[in-house]
Amino acid sequence: MRLISAVPAALFVLLIASAATAQPNSSTYPNRPIKVLVPFAAGGGGDIAARLISEEMSKTLKTPVVIENRPGGNGLVGAAQLAKAAPDGYTIGFSGSTVHAGGHAVFKTMPFHPINDFAPIALAFSSPQVLVVKSESSIKTEAELRSWIQANPKTASHSHHNGGSQIAAHLYLKRIQASALGVPYVSPVAALTDLVGGVTAFGFYEPVAAKPLIDSQRVRPLAVSSRARLPLLSGVPTLIESGLTDTELRTWLGFFAPAGTPQPIIRVLGEAVKSALEQASVKEKAHSLGMAEEYLPPDRFRDFLGTDTQFWKKRYEEAGIQPQ
Repeated sequence: MRLISAVPAALFVLLIASAATAQPNSSTYPNRPIKVLVPFAAGGGGDIAARLISEEMSKTLKTPVVIENRPGGNGLVGAAQLAKAAPDGYTIGFSGSTVHAGGHAVFKTMPFHPINDFAPIALAFSSPQVLVVKSESSIKTEAELRSWIQANPKTASHSHHNGGSQIAAHLYLKRIQASALGVPYVSPVAALTDLVGGVTAFGFYEPVAAKPLIDSQRVRPLAVSSRARLPLLSGVPTLIESGLTDTELRTWLGFFAPAGTPQPIIRVLGEAVKSALEQASVKEKAHSLGMAEEYLPPDRFRDFLGTDTQFWKKRYEEAGIQPQ
């Protein structure tokens, strides 16, 4: 009888021990490398921003913070992998507004819930869109582009490569009471290539994507969608300056963990992001990419997600764009 009763007791002890070891230990975190899933291709603005912060986080956390690119599906591939990862703080993600705030407005179905399946760590950067035409165009100002589109509704066309650039174009067209054909592309590089080649007439892009072509005088910037002018493009007016009210639009990037990640670990990661964003070298590089550091801690980031989700939903409905 003693042997029989002892077996369940021993099993119980083993189960308790196994459960304890399965739980992430926030008091010793981190004690091994941290992987950052980035749903963007290597070399793009989002990838550069992720590497910029991760390098500084490695110093703060005293452990390697390694980037793993998982592009595809407008960010869905990488985010889906993150949602399924173990909630132990050793797999986190660096994603943006198209997935986590505009997700339900952009996609009919998603392999995860864009908010509930993730634990927000910190908002990191925001970036406006810049309106450009090819340099050989006779159009020199936003007002001239507006007049040309209004006069040529059947031939005017714009390129877009993600939700941010698509919404910026639709919002702009609505404000100038005009229409133009939208042509989708898989990347800003492909979209800008066709714009330079004259396939499309104009488009909205992240500054980091457009700046090399602006510097080489292959495209001409006409306006930015931020409230204030960008230091990177100080000579380029805002759409608001051009007389188009309610045209402020920005996309953002931030860090997430799988839902269920312990809050002490989330706080450690959030503080590491904050410390990285305070570094002068990070700020300087971010500004050179047309990005602004915009830190929000976990709780405020979650509140921001709820508000921004409604913002993007309203913008998509206003533009008449149906989820794909």
